[in-house]
Amino acid sequence: MRLGRSDAAGYLLLEVLLALVVLSIIVGLVFRIIQSTSTVTSNVQFLQGQQEHSDGIYEILRKDIESLPATAEFQTKRTKDEFQLIFDETTFNFSWKGSASGFGTVILAIRSQPNGRFSLVATEIPEPPVSDPDAPPPPTIVTTLITDLTRCDWRFFDRNNGTWVTNWTNGGDKPILFECTFQVSGQAAPVRAVFPWRVAQTTSGGA
Repeated sequence: MRLGRSDAAGYLLLEVLLALVVLSIIVGLVFRIIQSTSTVTSNVQFLQGQQEHSDGIYEILRKDIESLPATAEFQTKRTKDEFQLIFDETTFNFSWKGSASGFGTVILAIRSQPNGRFSLVATEIPEPPVSDPDAPPPPTIVTTLITDLTRCDWRFFDRNNGTWVTNWTNGGDKPILFECTFQVSGQAAPVRAVFPWRVAQTTSGGA
């Protein structure tokens, strides 16, 4: 049996429509695969970036706490929106500059952010020049070390009673260990880091 021209045209149209449907399904699947791959790649890059931030903050804290001079004095202060670690009579190392930039007071502050997370900020307050004590002091330098921390807790080891404390008010003594437990947004678990104040350990050992 031979098909008429109208029947043949109908079958041809149906084949074209089926081909378009199949093509649409294939294009949709390819798009989803590309979208999923892009999302996974972005998440991996984000986590790698957060890990680099975590490694960087650990290294700067380790380097600077371990190199605190014997003349430095230390205490903590807690306010409504901040927890401060205050170092007096010390060099300025708590920044990304990589070398000491001055001498005076350094304040490490854990500040609350509007989104409920925390930032770690270093404030360097220079002393007036020794050659001209009446001269105005150099400007204060504020450096944001890291933002979007979901956790940043400090403890200090008191060698006199062998316990960890969360506040340090004894300016005449020094903790021999600093403990910081922090977690960068995106990290699966917090990082616990313990930094020795080697000068304080030497002083206590010789006492």
